Amino acid sequence: TSEGIALSGNYAYLADGSAGLKFIDVSAPSAPRQVASLVASGYARSVSVDGRYLCAGSLYDGGFQILDVADPAAPVVVSTNKYTMYNEGWGVVLKGNLACVVDYFSGLFFMDVSAPQNPVRTGVFFTPSTIVAAAVQDRYAYAVGELSGVQVVDLSDPFRADSVGMTTIFRGVQGLAAGGRYAYVTDRWSVKIFDVSDPAKPKAARMWNSPAGAPRTIVVRGNTAYLTADNAGLFVIDITDPLSPSVVGSYKMPRFTYGLAVEGDYAYLANSDTGFHILDIRKPAAPALVASLKLDGEPCGVALRGDFAYVASGPAGLQIIDIGQPAAPKIKGSFPSGDFSSSVVLSGDSAYVADGNAGVLKIAIGNPAAPKLEASFDTPGEALAVALSGALVLVADSNSLILLR
Repeated sequence: TSEGIALSGNYAYLADGSAGLKFIDVSAPSAPRQVASLVASGYARSVSVDGRYLCAGSLYDGGFQILDVADPAAPVVVSTNKYTMYNEGWGVVLKGNLACVVDYFSGLFFMDVSAPQNPVRTGVFFTPSTIVAAAVQDRYAYAVGELSGVQVVDLSDPFRADSVGMTTIFRGVQGLAAGGRYAYVTDRWSVKIFDVSDPAKPKAARMWNSPAGAPRTIVVRGNTAYLTADNAGLFVIDITDPLSPSVVGSYKMPRFTYGLAVEGDYAYLANSDTGFHILDIRKPAAPALVASLKLDGEPCGVALRGDFAYVASGPAGLQIIDIGQPAAPKIKGSFPSGDFSSSVVLSGDSAYVADGNAGVLKIAIGNPAAPKLEASFDTPGEALAVALSGALVLVADSNSLILLR
């Protein structure tokens, strides 16, 4: 599949996907002819030519290559270069001694190619690859995603919200919470703890391996963190010293507990396979099941208000549960999903639901038995999670962080 082309003199240089690089004589435009071809370092996606050198960008860990094309019929590979974790050379521009590589996941990489056999990175402008979770503390929002690192956003002027700091990128992101001077990120293997006391320079402080399962959702309350892990259940963790966390108790649960909320004596869990569960956490060393309630759909997110729990339940939409008697929860009302409801937050008499490709739904919950749609906003990506900062609704929209009000 032809993906990119560059013209120089009487030649066209073609990035031809899995077929590599092709060199075509177009001196007779009505009768172009191929004079050479080369196997690229990956899936050839982009190409740029300046003078005697050609720069080619390739996907699938291909990075970028520099070729000497002084004789287009006999091109020579001068160097093959990797520059970041996945090396997805989506686009390239070559100008004199400078090359710019547009990486599909990570942003813009600027290279000094004055020594083409050994290019040197001179600068980088990172762009978030994905944004899958967000949290708020004071005037700052924290957003995180696959290969995006933790982004710190100043919300003091919502109309000019700006990223003021970021960490290095990493993989396997699941969830995010903020508490005190730290941000806590769950990935498929561990809980990463970042010191965000200086928002402009967040830094890794500790990586804590999960005692079991893949860490999923984390909630911080004072000196205690509550963590769910796939096929492991709930862990109660003492974070009096956040850099030396220790498990003080746990409750075993199967499958995937995506949603977690903690209030008073209870933890409320939304498990995509087994439903809605209430645990008594008054004895942190021995959390105990109080009640369970099977729900339609795939319970993913949970928020609390008074005697009610609001559960984002995937294709089944918003499920409203009466928890006035924790031992006997019962469904009070529901509102359908337009796609897949995965997260919910509450403000006043409204629930804001991240509803996948349907965007964000604002649902009136003044009467929990009869919720009604107030408004909706179709975000450009896939609304995965929502968080609140005063009157602002922050949306982790798969590829970006969106602020709504």
